[in-house]
Formats: sequence, C-alpha cells, structure tokens
Amino acid sequence: MIETLTGITPFQLAAICGFVFVAGFVRGLTGVGLAVVLVPLVNLILAPERTVLLAVLIGCLAGLMGYRAAWRTVDRPLIVTITTATIAATPLGLLLLFNTPENIARIAIAAIALLAFIVMIAPRAPLPPQGKGPAILTGLLTGFLGAFAAIPGPPVIYYFVRKGVPATVTRDAMIVIFFWAPLAVALIALALGKLDWPLAALALACFPALAGGNALGTRFFGRVPESQWRMMVVALIAVSAIGAVIRVI
Repeated sequence: MIETLTGITPFQLAAICGFVFVAGFVRGLTGVGLAVVLVPLVNLILAPERTVLLAVLIGCLAGLMGYRAAWRTVDRPLIVTITTATIAATPLGLLLLFNTPENIARIAIAAIALLAFIVMIAPRAPLPPQGKGPAILTGLLTGFLGAFAAIPGPPVIYYFVRKGVPATVTRDAMIVIFFWAPLAVALIALALGKLDWPLAALALACFPALAGGNALGTRFFGRVPESQWRMMVVALIAVSAIGAVIRVI
C-alpha cells in the first residue's frame, strides 16, 4: 500500500520522516536549515531529481507555518528585492537540474551542503552589506541553488546570520524568503510536468513529522541561547554534508 502510494518502501518512508522531523525542528528553532539538513540525507535514499522536488514540496508545506507572523515584522522592501531576484533565477536552476546526470547532481548537492557548513562558520561583518546590489545577488544565488539543489540557504544565511542581527529578525526574514523560493520552483516544475502523484503523496506523508518537528523547534525558540543553537545547526549541517559526501563516494 505504502509503496503503491509513495513509490518507496515503509522503511524508506520511516527514514525520510525521521529526517524531516529533525529538519523541521531546526526550521522551527532558527528559520533556516530545513533544506540544507534534509536534502543531503534524503539524497541517500532517493535520486537527486526526486530528492530536490520532494524537498521543494516539503518547503512549500513548511512555508505556511509562521509566515503571517513573520511577514508582519520583516523589512518588506528588502525581502521583496531578495524574493524577486530569487524567483527570477529559479528557471535557470531547474534547467540545470533536469539536464544534469545523476552522479554529477549528487556531487553538486554534496558540494552545496559543504558550502552551507562553511558559510555558517565563516567570519563576516556584524551587519549585512548595504544597498540593493548585495540583496539582488543574494536573491539570484538563492533562486539558483534552491531550484538546482533545493538548498536555498547558503546565500541567505551569509546575508542575515550575523552577530549584529537579532535572531528574531534573521528567523522571520528566512521564513518569508523560504516560503516563496520553493513555491516558485514547485510551480515551474508543475508546469513542466515534473511533479507526480507519488511524490505529492510522499510529501503529504511527511507532513506530520514536519509539523511536529517545527512545533517543537518553535517551542524552544528564544529559550535556547543563540550561540548554542548556532552550534547545533552547524553540527547538523556538518552531519548532513558528511552523509552527502559518503553517498557520492
């Protein structure tokens, strides 16, 4: 029954739901980390293209959680600039994904996961760069990586996750951006006929794990010191990146 609906075995479904729960917890706690934790781990089970599309659908479901509250607090002109650039770059990322051999795509996903780890620990100025140029570049890179690997996080993490930016500002900005990024990918993929019912059923089957993890993470938001949750996210991203590298090897 499960294999007929989702195209995978019960054991594989349980493993993916476990990955989704952990990724959802990180998302609820920080606003970031859903895709960058999820994609390398799910890629251990599914082919790259299906991994990316599943993560995109799960990202769309996650985007509904906390969006309205986040939208009320964000710097709207800045977020609109980044999001518009994100949507503009999405077709290029999908074009590359659908025309990249599976083994090359796995290597690329592993590399992007490693990039996310490096970005989290890389030193940078306490405040984001000023002006529309850096914001547009952040959006373009976010759209490309989000479409090609369903990991839109590294550019946005680099832009917002800084010592001078309050955790609430970072979290809300990324919740809004990471709603529109996967939605744009999903709509284009749907128009191209790349989404199917088993993939949709798999995403829906993962929703309880996603909602549970997100709710737990949200509960701990503000209670866990920022330095501690940053260390935890870095550790989880590192584990995911290692898993991606092992899959390639």
